[in-house]
Amino acid sequence: MVRAARLGLRVFESGEYPLRAVADNRLIWLDAAKGIAITLVVIGHAWRGLHSSGLIADGLFQAVDGRIYAFHMPVFFLMSGLFYVGTVTRHAFPAYAWRLAVRLVWPMVLWTYVFLAMKYAAGTMSNSPISLSEVFQLPFPGVAHFWFLWALLLMSLALWPIRFFVQGGRVTSLGLILFAVIVAGFYLTPLPPGVHHWIGNAALHAPFFYLGLCLVQQNVLARLQPMQGGIAAVIFAALLWVWPMIAPGAFQTITVFALTIAFIVVSATLLASLPQGVLSVLARLGQASLAIYVAHTIFSAAFREVLFVIGIDNAVLHMAGGTAIGLIGPLVLLALARATRTQKLLGIG
Repeated sequence: MVRAARLGLRVFESGEYPLRAVADNRLIWLDAAKGIAITLVVIGHAWRGLHSSGLIADGLFQAVDGRIYAFHMPVFFLMSGLFYVGTVTRHAFPAYAWRLAVRLVWPMVLWTYVFLAMKYAAGTMSNSPISLSEVFQLPFPGVAHFWFLWALLLMSLALWPIRFFVQGGRVTSLGLILFAVIVAGFYLTPLPPGVHHWIGNAALHAPFFYLGLCLVQQNVLARLQPMQGGIAAVIFAALLWVWPMIAPGAFQTITVFALTIAFIVVSATLLASLPQGVLSVLARLGQASLAIYVAHTIFSAAFREVLFVIGIDNAVLHMAGGTAIGLIGPLVLLALARATRTQKLLGIG
């Protein structure tokens, strides 16, 4: 087993990534894939911010927004599932619950209130101003983009019993079937509005988390070859191209799964072939994905409002600058936190 912590292969919670027969230097693709996914998160939120500000036409906005949101969050859930079994088998439930509280609950609570406080302070400069009472709303089940942390928390707790079906580091066939039925049941069963409010996002994305768990158990990613990655890249590009023409329903759901799997296959087979400098940058972004996720909107929104104040409304400049500062700002924050040993206090380490 290769220790994920040693390689910096964290997907918001660490564990072990059992890709046997894979050299350590090939596993950097996981960090690079996270780097791409978190960059898409920043781009997506910056893009939506500009649309809300009236700088992006509806047609262009929908063409880009729909494609980004078709797969980038499912990718994060799948990659989180890759680490799951290695994590739950090392911790009894009290220690595991505390681990989740530190890694998911605390960042969610802290940064939700930082986000809301900044939004209130921005006043009418914000795209969607809030009142003082809204600053103190409950952070559960996830305000704005923080829904991801809540959904990941629920999945991590709900699937914890799978540890009792692990033998020799692998989940038994009975365990895989049993939990597949449970995950599919929550995914396919219509939930009452009150229940959906609390667990809807978790139920919707749980199959991707579970899929990541299964890919590790079957050692699928270790057996992939570059030719298969090339085929996956063609499939990914084709599905992304036709995405706006796919009507909501079963076929759209299948397409989301296909896009997510294709992205992972391409990442596992081709990313390690990128120039070392590009690969290193993507990996660093991936290793800082939690800090970027919780803090990027603060930096991007502040940059956007500063440009508006000084009279700049060029959409290209807004988009490029907003994306760059949304990535660089959290990286600087993380570097300062590491220098002062406050990563855990800030919920980003």
